[in-house]
Amino acid sequence: MTVTISISVYKIFKGVTKKLLLSFLNKRLFLFFFFNLFIYSYFSFSQESSLSVSLKGNYTTTSRYYPSTVIITSYSFEEYYSIDNLWGYGIETRYNISDYIALGLSAECISGKIDYTHPTLRIPAKAGYDMFLFELNGYYYMPLSTESFKFYIGGGINLDYCNSYEELPSIKSQLVSAPLNTGIQVISGVEYFFMKDLSIRLEMKFRDPIVENECQYTTSRILYNNRVYNISTKPFKSKVNIDGVVFDLSVAYKVF
Repeated sequence: MTVTISISVYKIFKGVTKKLLLSFLNKRLFLFFFFNLFIYSYFSFSQESSLSVSLKGNYTTTSRYYPSTVIITSYSFEEYYSIDNLWGYGIETRYNISDYIALGLSAECISGKIDYTHPTLRIPAKAGYDMFLFELNGYYYMPLSTESFKFYIGGGINLDYCNSYEELPSIKSQLVSAPLNTGIQVISGVEYFFMKDLSIRLEMKFRDPIVENECQYTTSRILYNNRVYNISTKPFKSKVNIDGVVFDLSVAYKVF
């Protein structure tokens, strides 16, 4: 009985050890394969580098604005106003290290605004923002690309600055503090060369910048419809979250 149990335990131990060893080897092989794919992509075909500059316009499906009257916590459902159909513009410089690998540095601006009824004062109010996004991206051009059509995927990090405001009749809040925010994005796109040095790029981008600002009204009273309203002059916080899908259309010029 003891011998049978010992043999069974040994077989189980041997099987588990074999699986762990194979798993380890598979990971090593996967990393080895990925490393060689990167090296192959870097040195394949033409190794001539190139630099391009592009002007872009973009469309973002939706965003969220959290007003000052909402208590914001990280562990509860939050009330917000949707600001949809956003338009923006930007510029990008892209450096192609090889036919497969490129690095890009871009700057964008997206603006949004909304009219609503103030929850406590019950008078017309406005809110809006101007979001400035600076991105550093890496791009991988797929082997199925041709001379005219280039398919690529990419991703990187972003640094965001937001100038947000709230507005009541005859008065607009002033920005007190606007901390910088960092995030990441993933990109897929296609580039079409209709001339040797000119191309059109179409991209779809996923990112989720969130910025919380602090603003302040400079006066404690406003007049609306012959009625005086008292408002606080203490600094208040609001939050902007651009969580929609981004579609970019740009025209690029190959400098060299």
